[in-house]
Amino acid sequence: MRELIAVLAAFLIGSIPSAYLWVKIKTGKDIRTMGSGNVGATNVFRSVGRLDGIGVLVLDALKGILGVVLGGLIWEPVLTTPTVDPQLIGFGLGITAILGHVFTPWLKFKGGKGVATGAGVALAVYPTPFFLAFVVWSVLLKTTRYMSVASIAAAYAFAAATAWIVPNKTHAAIALAAAVFITWTHRANIDRLRKGSETKLFHK
Repeated sequence: MRELIAVLAAFLIGSIPSAYLWVKIKTGKDIRTMGSGNVGATNVFRSVGRLDGIGVLVLDALKGILGVVLGGLIWEPVLTTPTVDPQLIGFGLGITAILGHVFTPWLKFKGGKGVATGAGVALAVYPTPFFLAFVVWSVLLKTTRYMSVASIAAAYAFAAATAWIVPNKTHAAIALAAAVFITWTHRANIDRLRKGSETKLFHK
């Protein structure tokens, strides 16, 4: 029962629609009717303001961290079993938080793309791979100015760094699956990149 409650808690934390609530409270508008229509930090950044986008990004990342931490605290009595890998459980709960963000039940199961929440999960569970992926994200965002390109590349960089650093390859397999999922959530961006119509995050 504790395991089920932990998973549900992580999902519900991830499902909080930070972008929608932020924009609704500040402007009275629905972020789904603005810009790309996506319920995420990048759309807020473009459609409302840079500081607003950064604020939503931080909140979305915190959802990932809280999903791991709170879910782990609920699950904790089970973690005394020697055969249970606490880090793997934390990663699994983090993935659940990402799914909550992408498929939020509060907005008819149409949420964001999972990048910021995924970053929070990565930071909470695997700090070193996270920072290596963050470097990749920062460099590509600065050079290409495409958030989609930077985010997808960072997801695969995180998977590669996890495979390199974490001895248990199950962790790397989950990280790779998460990267594939992030690629899927960006399928519309990939299509626009192919057509040359993808919007850059900022101008030089």
